[in-house]
Amino acid sequence: MKFKEIHRTSTFTWSPSSSLTLIATGTVAGAVDESVNENQLEIWAPDFLDKNEFDLGIEDQSGPKGAVKDTARFNRLAWGYVDGSRPQGLIAAGMENGNLAV
Repeated sequence: MKFKEIHRTSTFTWSPSSSLTLIATGTVAGAVDESVNENQLEIWAPDFLDKNEFDLGIEDQSGPKGAVKDTARFNRLAWGYVDGSRPQGLIAAGMENGNLAV
């Protein structure tokens, strides 16, 4: 059963925080998609109680809560390390150029 769809060609990870339902998406490396023209990490907060909100990231629908542009695309994302100093955790990304971004 599909609850929500984020219209992005991306890799993703869920937030480990139990206080908010957040998803991070990163423009995936190696994709052949003419609609993708920016390399970016986006943070989404889908409302799973809103049955009218299904398609995220398209015109006239909810978009990301925040976005950061990067010079490379993403191979993998991981979201972890929740503690008092980082209540939303920490996102680590394996980039297509071989770098590790935190």
